[in-house]
Amino acid sequence: CGDTPADIVFILDSSNSIWTPNYRRQVEFISDVVDEFQISEDQMKVGIVTFSHRARLAFSLEQSRSKEAVNEALGNLEQDGGLVTYTSKAIELMRKQCFTKRMGGRENVTKIGILISDGQTTDPIATAYQAHKAKMDGIHIFAVGVGSRIDMNVLKHIASKPSKFYMVTAKGYEGLEHIRSLLAGKTCSGESC
Repeated sequence: CGDTPADIVFILDSSNSIWTPNYRRQVEFISDVVDEFQISEDQMKVGIVTFSHRARLAFSLEQSRSKEAVNEALGNLEQDGGLVTYTSKAIELMRKQCFTKRMGGRENVTKIGILISDGQTTDPIATAYQAHKAKMDGIHIFAVGVGSRIDMNVLKHIASKPSKFYMVTAKGYEGLEHIRSLLAGKTCSGESC
């Protein structure tokens, strides 16, 4: 992934709209992407936020000391469930807490959020607002849409510009493996970050 350090927070849809085997595919996808990074205090650091009816920090940048630590946290992730999908709360949590020094965030490194979702959200206006605030705070957001019912309008509001670079889609959760290297390469490149 080169020598450019970055703080990366994955935002993972954990609601009941995601079938449990597909939730596990999302987790495996994150693990596969992380495998392409050099994880250390001086290189890439990874955090994980999950969301459904609430948002929670599952793994902080501070805990990201090695690939093994990240993969262990991923192995312990459980689906929250819930009938609503408050994407806005997850983006707000990422923006306000995840990149702070207290949570392991570093100054003068690129801050990246990678949101994986079916693109459906309970609160599209609040989601767009929180994404706008995050981007104004200097966080680059990749929006990964999965499935046949992706709300492209929601993804466009979440993704940084140019959306052609920051939006990635897969027709189904089994297709996530095909975009792994593409997303990892985009995350690693300093061109648009």
